[in-house]
Amino acid sequence: MFALILTDDSGFGEHQETVDQYFDFLISRSSSGTNPDGYGVIAYRRDSAYLLESDCWYKTGSSTWYGDGMREPLDDARQEILSDDNDYFLVIAHARNATGGSGSHPFRIDGSQGTFSMCHNGVISTPLRQAIMDFLGEFWFEQYPSNWFGEYGSLGSFIDSELYHHYLVKYILDNDSDVSAGLQAAYSETNLLGINPSDYFLNARCSSNMLFSDGNSLYAFKNTTSNNSNKLSWQDYGNLIGIKTRDLLDTQLLQNELIQFTSEGEVNSTILQFEEEEPFVPAVEFYAQPNPARDYVDIYYAPARADDTNNDEVDAIDKITIYDIRGRKIRTITSSLSPDNYRCYHWDGMVEKGRKAAAGLYLYQHNISGKTGKLVLLK
Repeated sequence: MFALILTDDSGFGEHQETVDQYFDFLISRSSSGTNPDGYGVIAYRRDSAYLLESDCWYKTGSSTWYGDGMREPLDDARQEILSDDNDYFLVIAHARNATGGSGSHPFRIDGSQGTFSMCHNGVISTPLRQAIMDFLGEFWFEQYPSNWFGEYGSLGSFIDSELYHHYLVKYILDNDSDVSAGLQAAYSETNLLGINPSDYFLNARCSSNMLFSDGNSLYAFKNTTSNNSNKLSWQDYGNLIGIKTRDLLDTQLLQNELIQFTSEGEVNSTILQFEEEEPFVPAVEFYAQPNPARDYVDIYYAPARADDTNNDEVDAIDKITIYDIRGRKIRTITSSLSPDNYRCYHWDGMVEKGRKAAAGLYLYQHNISGKTGKLVLLK
């Protein structure tokens, strides 16, 4: 994978020799079956942080490497990005070789201020992927569907990297679209439905090197300890910064380094620390009882420790919202704080309009922490 960002008002055409070197690298990684699952290239324009379909070039599927004798999306991408007619300033590209899911990087999610995009080099461990899917829940994927063929409830239908992307975007949105704060929160999270993501990311229990953009800056993260194909490095060519895997450039990212490159030429680096002396403690309990239920169900929410301030606090307007399986809101329930700091929400099985809810699966969400759960109503 590679990315390029201009740090002045020039166009990529003024840096054609350097740009060609990076595209030739992508072609080499996408040729002769080396990475048989295709490739992808995206490019942001200066006048908008949102990506258009015309700014994205993909080749996906089985045995879709570069060089079948036909005009390639990669050829079109190079031509358009180097053209003086387009005001592109940031490019992210990736060649994929993997076994899970179908499609390719970079992945895209539109936020309120621009398109979040990412490509990833590595493998996200199965327990963490499952926790991410369960944590985000079905309603999230209805709001932000897979770019390819991922379906909630089917872990194997997702590219592991796309679930990783959704996880990062959730934390960025929870931090008011502040990318740096959201990424640091995502990598520092210690409890995701009983899984400790910080242990996976910052102790290199999975390889999660990535390139990320919000249409304004370029971000990179490296957590691998080896210097093989997972190495990630960058170079300043003068008004153009390039970053890529495999070949070593001027400056190699350190382990657990999160770095931001801005279009003004600023480079901001943070080394994320895993605090080993702080034992993992689940941050919250959130469950329904009885479950399955017939006539009523009580939903309990409680911080697990008094000093937990990671979006798990409760206050006077604490409430939960219940959704049906299609994501439609059917009931909102408030609760008062009990002496032991627990919240109990009693649902009598009625919807807002005063009729009995149908039997089936329901989702519930805490308004402050964003925690979600599932319950089943029986006839």
